[in-house]
Amino acid sequence: MTSLESLTKDKILNRLERVQVQLNNKELLLHLSIYSKNGNLDETYKVVFLMHGIEVSSAKIVKNALKALKREDKNGSYILVSPEISGKTSAYYNLGNMFSSSRKEFAYEKSDWTFGYINRLFDIIRNKWSVEDDFIMFGHSAGAQFTHRYILFGDTSDLGLGIVANAGWYTALDGEIKFPYGLKGVNRYLNRDCTDKNLVLLLGTKDTQADKYLRSTKRSNAQGQNRLERGDYFYKKAQSFARLDETKLNWSKRYIEGVGHNGRLMLDAAIKLYLR
Repeated sequence: MTSLESLTKDKILNRLERVQVQLNNKELLLHLSIYSKNGNLDETYKVVFLMHGIEVSSAKIVKNALKALKREDKNGSYILVSPEISGKTSAYYNLGNMFSSSRKEFAYEKSDWTFGYINRLFDIIRNKWSVEDDFIMFGHSAGAQFTHRYILFGDTSDLGLGIVANAGWYTALDGEIKFPYGLKGVNRYLNRDCTDKNLVLLLGTKDTQADKYLRSTKRSNAQGQNRLERGDYFYKKAQSFARLDETKLNWSKRYIEGVGHNGRLMLDAAIKLYLR
């Protein structure tokens, strides 16, 4: 398998490649592609991290993004990156490895959080190729769980835009609610400028079904009975937090009419609305 370090741009121009990279002595697999309308390899690219959900692989989300970019005939040039972050439990991905599901508590050192994979990958890519100074992150479903918690707790110094689409449940900006549903116990790790980041909450108006993947516990159900309600809850909590903290909330919320829990259609909407 090709390593990211040895990968050349011509190999991934408008097509998909699975590569490996060593990060802190751990092997990470990811799928990459370059979208360029004119096929020019000497451009400066915007890096887009695509965080997939449980029913869509990292390969599929990159393929879907390529198709959408071509269909929309976008003029921008993009490096599309989707890492395969997987562990023994969903908490390794969804919760950024901050939380032990077995011990039901905050459990790991910050250096072990999987949020850090994003920053290290971005450093490798920008040292290798000509890219813009910041990146976009899109996450749907489980990927949206990773994305919004990355914005709350990860190193967001290079994040230009985070798109959070149809997460199943959230870490709310509420210090009275115990982590992972709120900030109690982890408030010291919160990015104090998280509300100033460009976060777009993208919600499908028909994502109202409680399917088998939707968490149903006392604390998750307190956020709402479906993903649409829980997205509204998360945004309202952020508004309250910003108001009490006397800070600006730079987040926005947008509904995608007629779309349910469909990663491809939500990605299509994000690309149409937010990629040039």
